[in-house]
Amino acid sequence: MIGRRQIREKVLQTIYAHTYNEIPVESSKKNLLSVIDNVALLYVFQLNLLLELKYLAQEKIENRKKKNFRTTEDENPNLKFVNNLVLQSIEENQDRIGVSENHKEISWTPNYNYVNSIYKKLVDSDAYEKYMRNEINEEVEDADFIIKIFDKYIADNESLHELYEQMQLSWSDDFHIANSMTFKTLKYLSSNLSSNTLIKTFKDDEDKLFAEKLLVKTITFKQQFYDIIKERTIGWEMDRVALLDKIILSMAFCEIIHMKTPSFVAINEYIEIAKTYSIPKSKIYINGILDKYIKENNLVNEVPKDYKLKDLKKTIIVNNKEK
Repeated sequence: MIGRRQIREKVLQTIYAHTYNEIPVESSKKNLLSVIDNVALLYVFQLNLLLELKYLAQEKIENRKKKNFRTTEDENPNLKFVNNLVLQSIEENQDRIGVSENHKEISWTPNYNYVNSIYKKLVDSDAYEKYMRNEINEEVEDADFIIKIFDKYIADNESLHELYEQMQLSWSDDFHIANSMTFKTLKYLSSNLSSNTLIKTFKDDEDKLFAEKLLVKTITFKQQFYDIIKERTIGWEMDRVALLDKIILSMAFCEIIHMKTPSFVAINEYIEIAKTYSIPKSKIYINGILDKYIKENNLVNEVPKDYKLKDLKKTIIVNNKEK
């Protein structure tokens, strides 16, 4: 599930592309939703990778049965891993099957060397040996083992991250979201094996509407936001302000003015986004412009009673001191 911070980041990237390429608003909205849907594809791609490990194990078992000189182990193989209850549940999941059938680009067949590499490391591990020794298949144990596999061999696998980026440029930013969705799915399946749904990319329709509104309104009222920025950028021509900084500020003003997001939420969110996407000094500039606007329009009073005003002031002070 993609959170509001990630939604804002996707909107920022889409507006940046829209500004450079002069894409129509409706086309940009479709692009935004497509990019967010791609997170779901990566999520299913990772679930499919776990299944590929199971299929490779099954293939090796069948090949050993065909040997001319078979051992007792070849004829009576340990099926604990291929019978893992969580893997079975993922395999039978109709949503996963549907996505996989409709998107052949997330097949692991062209990249089977990654599957083979992970499998070799897995079967040589102490954790695998310990797991295989226990002859009883239990939901919790099976889930814990698959979570360990995913955590150790997939979630932080740099080679996989490079592959994802080659397949979809946006996936370079998305793998941590897909990882979180996969972890949640595996944990949920430990006690709900009959579940036949996947985690949705958007939490609900409200989040989807938030993404669309933020994109469309930021583009529609661009000149209004640029005027606000220009009035508060003393001694500095607007064409010298970085495009990313203008977009970040425009999105913040869009939320404050047109979407009624509390000012303290907007300032904190967009300063954090600036830290990631802009140059180090930009967050100071962005913080200063937003702070001026909030104070001039007495929007500090929007801070809820249970929110400590000193925390907002502390955030502003700290960000202004950072170089």
